[in-house]
Amino acid sequence: MKTDKKLIGAGLLTTIAASLCCITPV
Repeated sequence: MKTDKKLIGAGLLTTIAASLCCITPV
């Protein structure tokens, strides 16, 4: 269960990071 939750958290962080990069490219 912990691994699944960790993977989900990582996925969300990756998605958010990608969105931020796309919106405001550095």
